[in-house]
Amino acid sequence: DTRRTVYLLLYLILILFCDLNFTQALVIRPDGNLPFSQKGDSGSLIISENGYVVGLLFGGNGSTISFANSIQNVIHNIGIRF
Repeated sequence: DTRRTVYLLLYLILILFCDLNFTQALVIRPDGNLPFSQKGDSGSLIISENGYVVGLLFGGNGSTISFANSIQNVIHNIGIRF
């Protein structure tokens, strides 16, 4: 079961070791003992309980926290048009 809670929408995440900035990133913390994401999961879609795509996973520490870009930002930044 990979259900977890998206705790908040951060307006700025600074990842100092890479000198990267991410705006409006989703912060995901596990509800239980299992991690939400692990090494190699980057690029996975984050799906809401209602079945909507809400984000695109880009990182985490493999145990207590994961990060995803808002799917609206991904769509806008790569220029997808419907």
